[in-house]
Amino acid sequence: MTDKYFHMSVACLLTVLVAASPAKAQVPVKEIGVLSSTTVRIVQAATPVFLQTGLDIAPYRAEIFETDRSYVVLFQDANFDRPPGHRGSSPHRPEYEVELEKSSLKLLGSHFVR
Repeated sequence: MTDKYFHMSVACLLTVLVAASPAKAQVPVKEIGVLSSTTVRIVQAATPVFLQTGLDIAPYRAEIFETDRSYVVLFQDANFDRPPGHRGSSPHRPEYEVELEKSSLKLLGSHFVR
């Protein structure tokens, strides 16, 4: 085998090995949400207030609402699909609401939702 063919064979073998490498394997990626910088700041401001309740934040999701003067963050049971007409908290976890002043994100109020 000449040097030219040897180098081509080695190059092909390396290409096959690198292409088959687990590090190069394509892993499916699923988008689970998009947050603007404003949304991130709102959640960052509301989370410490929620945590003062002593509840574990892991089983909750945060929904953010906007009024003319404030943002309202509603911490809800992440595993509860609210049926039509249902009012109040999930039967498994209490909901908690945090209201923040729009311009400064200062706390305006917070309470459990019945």
